[in-house]
Amino acid sequence: MDAHVLKTLLQIHLASDASATLHIPYILATLKPEHLAPSSHLPKWTNRIHSLLHSKEPGGRWAGLSIAMASARLSRSFMIECAQDWLSVTFALLSRNETLPVIKAAIRLTYTIFSAATDVPEFQRQISTPNVPKFATAIIPLVEKYTDVELKTLCLQTLSQLVPLYPTLLRPSSATLNKLALNLLSGQYPSPTPPKILEAASSLYCCLHLTGGKVGAATAWRKTLDDTLAFGWSAFHGLRSTFTPGAAQPADPAAAIALDKDRLHCAVYILCDLLSAHTPRAVQVPLGLLNAFVVALLSAYDADASVPVVDGNARTMQLSANTFIIGQGCDLLQKLVLSLPHHVSPHLSHWLTSLAYLLEEPHPVSLRAQVLRTIACILERHPSFHAPLIINRLARASIPQLTILLSRDALTDSSSHPTTTPSTTTKKGKKRARGFEGDESLRLTRTVICPTPADASALLAALDVVRYVLRAAELAPMLRSIASRVLLSVHLALPGMAPGAVAGDLAVYGRVVEKVQTAVVEVGAGSSSAMGKGLPLAMKGIMAGVNEDAFRTLDLLLHPRLPPLVRPLPHVDALALFAGEESAEERRRRLDMGFSMSADAPRAVSNEANEQSAMEQDQPMDPAPAAAPPASATFLQPPALKTYPSAPPIATMPPPAPARAEPAYVPAPSTAAALAPAALPVAPAPPKAPMGVITGTSTSRAEAQTEVVSMAVDEDDDEEMPEIDMSSDSEGE
Repeated sequence: MDAHVLKTLLQIHLASDASATLHIPYILATLKPEHLAPSSHLPKWTNRIHSLLHSKEPGGRWAGLSIAMASARLSRSFMIECAQDWLSVTFALLSRNETLPVIKAAIRLTYTIFSAATDVPEFQRQISTPNVPKFATAIIPLVEKYTDVELKTLCLQTLSQLVPLYPTLLRPSSATLNKLALNLLSGQYPSPTPPKILEAASSLYCCLHLTGGKVGAATAWRKTLDDTLAFGWSAFHGLRSTFTPGAAQPADPAAAIALDKDRLHCAVYILCDLLSAHTPRAVQVPLGLLNAFVVALLSAYDADASVPVVDGNARTMQLSANTFIIGQGCDLLQKLVLSLPHHVSPHLSHWLTSLAYLLEEPHPVSLRAQVLRTIACILERHPSFHAPLIINRLARASIPQLTILLSRDALTDSSSHPTTTPSTTTKKGKKRARGFEGDESLRLTRTVICPTPADASALLAALDVVRYVLRAAELAPMLRSIASRVLLSVHLALPGMAPGAVAGDLAVYGRVVEKVQTAVVEVGAGSSSAMGKGLPLAMKGIMAGVNEDAFRTLDLLLHPRLPPLVRPLPHVDALALFAGEESAEERRRRLDMGFSMSADAPRAVSNEANEQSAMEQDQPMDPAPAAAPPASATFLQPPALKTYPSAPPIATMPPPAPARAEPAYVPAPSTAAALAPAALPVAPAPPKAPMGVITGTSTSRAEAQTEVVSMAVDEDDDEEMPEIDMSSDSEGE
């Protein structure tokens, strides 16, 4: 059967060069390793590939190279047998002007031959050792000759994969390869370096130290890092020339700044690749120099404004590059934390202080997302580093990032809002809009919480930061309570949101739900009793697979680390669900973060307002429209909680007495002043209100007014109090 497949392909699909070019997709999909087993048709298959490689048509040569590469990958024995003939053809094709598809296929076939049999010593001695240097010498000029990005990328990737395989054979070409990579990594203007070329050239540049051998590789790696760091400092100083006294100013600021930005990006990219590069032996990383560079990048906004401005346009353009500089610092900082997790502890406080300052200042959404991702990266690997001030500062800066999920616009589906008709006038003279059922299908716009991918990234990173901050033991109880309440409110609000209202990408809604549910489960895992209360939520997260710590949560459920509480209804330590449990400082901090509730607004109630409302109740009228939602975020009220009044009335007004002819007794001013405080009734303590209806502390106008209290005063009470002689000394007696 296998021989029959080769026979069919040879007789029908490979009958001519044009037919071979046309049927290449089917041939490559049909070939299997068992088809290349020794048979009577295998020599014919070899001869047909050889004839296609020498075809006069570029399409035939491309088809022959593609079939040869597929055959080499499917059968190593077949490749070893034909490798010498194929290499002679590919070297000839690389040395003359050919079409781009033929050159790319020849490079892929040659690399497949050199990398498929590295464990065969005889093949390495006869085929690889004499031909690898020739291959490197042949493809280096192609990078400089052709402008095609894909061909440049393929050549650079092939060289970067050959250097680790044959470092000794490519040592004579290391200087040429180093120069080739540096020419591509020195920055470009007016357009920046293409990302594909930057990635491929950086990979080649960061593996050239392997040509130094086991002894010299560490020294070469350190020299490469020092050179790259100096290159990055030069680009950074070029972007800060107007803030440096005595620095040389560029003749063309626009070109110089664009070139320095690209150079800084290349330097940071190379540093990140060097930190991930393979080295035969351990190397010493100059963490102090890297820390200074990172701090300088993160402090781009702290420029010396007292330096006189020589060129206003240059200063403006350099100020606009601050966001880019800080973003590069965040990328390098994340790589340092990932590559050196056990060596960066002394610098964490400084880094997080700089990041907290950036998070507190108004910056673009893209930069805020980068800062939040960097903070989450640090806190995930270093949950506690004994810095309470920094942890609380990060909490105060990150919790307000979740206000967009609790805004009144987010709690209602925009598609359900009916369209409005011309306003009508009510009896009170106020205009209100009328909506009609079914008009929502005509709405072409809707409100989205995260309109751009940067907004969605910032929201997801903020959820991670809040979750990691809650794990820190140094977090203040006030901020822990606010963060827990915010997460609980978001968890209650998400089921009422449409996935399309969160972001244009519907997958963002699922990721938000996953992160919020995981954080809420962690908050509720404080004790066995609290974990038992959240058993349905925890099991739902385990079954749905949204909790990355599902086995740890299950272990806490089965084997709690704390003894169970004795009281029947335990108090969850991390949640303050009642107004009485929220202190004045916590309420003030919550309002500063932008989280408000309906009870926070002062209630202006007066007698005139009560009379007006009573008159309006007697008049038939249409139902009033809903009140406009506040701009700030609002906590959700749980459906099962009962709403309590904010405070009972201070004193009840007795019904008026019937009119009498004689005048009422009016006490003297001094007597009334002395007895009025004692006669006021004491108001009972207000009951605790749920979280959604936390009572405010403001005083209404009705409470501020002086109340008239009817009281009966005896004549004996009119006596004056005896005066006390303060000069007398009873102890002296």
